[in-house]
Amino acid sequence: MPLTSTPFTKRALPARTLAGLILATVTVTLIALFTYRALETREIAAARLRNSEAVIEQLTAVMSSIGDAETSQRGFLLTSEERYLAPYAGAKGGLPGFLEALRRMLPAGSVQAERLQRLAPEAGEKIAELDRTIALHRSGDAAAALAIVRSDEGQAAMERIRAAIAAMQAEERRDQTLRQAEWHEAVAASNRVTWGGSALLVVLIAMAALLLSRDHRARETQIWLRSGQTELSTRLQGEQRLETLGDRVLGFLADYLHAHVGVAYLAESDGRFRRFAGYGLAADAAAERRDAAAGLLAEVVRSNRAVHVTDVPPGYLDVSSGLGHATPSQLLLAPASIDGVVQAVIELGFFRTVTAPERELLERASEVLGVAVRSAKDRSQLESLLEETQQQRESLQTQQEELRVSNEELEEQSRALRESQTRLEDQQGSLEHLNAQLEEQTSLLEEQKETLLSAQAAQLAKADELERANQYKSEFLANMSHELRTPLNSALILAKLLADNKDGNLTAEQIKFAQ
Repeated sequence: MPLTSTPFTKRALPARTLAGLILATVTVTLIALFTYRALETREIAAARLRNSEAVIEQLTAVMSSIGDAETSQRGFLLTSEERYLAPYAGAKGGLPGFLEALRRMLPAGSVQAERLQRLAPEAGEKIAELDRTIALHRSGDAAAALAIVRSDEGQAAMERIRAAIAAMQAEERRDQTLRQAEWHEAVAASNRVTWGGSALLVVLIAMAALLLSRDHRARETQIWLRSGQTELSTRLQGEQRLETLGDRVLGFLADYLHAHVGVAYLAESDGRFRRFAGYGLAADAAAERRDAAAGLLAEVVRSNRAVHVTDVPPGYLDVSSGLGHATPSQLLLAPASIDGVVQAVIELGFFRTVTAPERELLERASEVLGVAVRSAKDRSQLESLLEETQQQRESLQTQQEELRVSNEELEEQSRALRESQTRLEDQQGSLEHLNAQLEEQTSLLEEQKETLLSAQAAQLAKADELERANQYKSEFLANMSHELRTPLNSALILAKLLADNKDGNLTAEQIKFAQ
């Protein structure tokens, strides 16, 4: 598995989270702006509506003041009592204020302002007419005052004032109706902005929660994967026999992945796979050997990737316990490969649905498992070679012992012959006359000598053969030492290079593993 380093970043938050926060901020700002504008429009419409109501009230007050003044003037003319002039005085004093208030309420240059400009002189003339009648009555000329009252001048002025005020009130009521519609529309717009903004905020909050949940699940998954890889690497440390390695790997994977049955197959040189470990298998489970030319094992070897099987046929890879046995509903087969070569295949059975992180964990652990299986295989092969070498050494020792015994026998024979030759030489002087008789014995001795020489030659040949066997053994042991030393030195050099971390692309944990 390639080692990669995490690039340094100055961002306080992930890109998606930061983008979501920026979007939420912009959305809240827009909602606040639209809400402010809607409330401002609503307030303007309400102010216009209140202004129309105030204009109508002021017009009513003007009409009421003029009417009160006229009523008060007639009561004074009829009774000549000053107390009847109190409403007249109040109306005369308050009328300019009402007109000024109307002037401030009405926009300059509007139709209502022009009507007010025509109404003010009419009201002033009416008050002036009332002043004249009251003044004439006070001066004692009651007939002249009544003559003015009986004339149509006052009535006509009052009708013009009523008509002007009625027209202005009608206009204000029309405006009031329009402004009420505007106010209702502003209220509806404000409600739409409020509810729409709230709904959008709820959607954004839900999206943010979804993104945060997805990021949290991704972080939890990565932590789970790294924890599984670390624990598996810990289980694979040290020199282990192949069967022990398989049992420990299957035990860990079954516990960590909550698998219910598992099998480990070893790739052999003849293209077949041998089962070297099992977990939760029935007594009559899968065969010890399987052909890798077809089936799921062949698919795993061909693709060098994990295979997930969801529809498991009945009776395949039974799970056995004291209460009975059952067939798992899903299978997960993963290769243990190194340098593109599949060393073994791990097969797990589940009674539930296999998740993507579980499959990813097996894919990530493929190379680690491949290294461990290859090391265990090499260790098994080395033990087999050492055992064979030990047997050959014992055989050579046996042959050396036989040769030593043969050499001792030949030496004994040689010593006996030398003694015989010495005795014959001592007897030669006295037995020269018998030389002719002993020629036959001499020939026999010559034959014995040749036999002895042949035996000595055979002994030397065996000694040479023994020496060559010892030389072959020494060369074999030297070659084996060299073949073992070279990959071990390479592994040590590679570990030293990884521990030095000259490129700076390893984490502290990876440097620790390399050391």
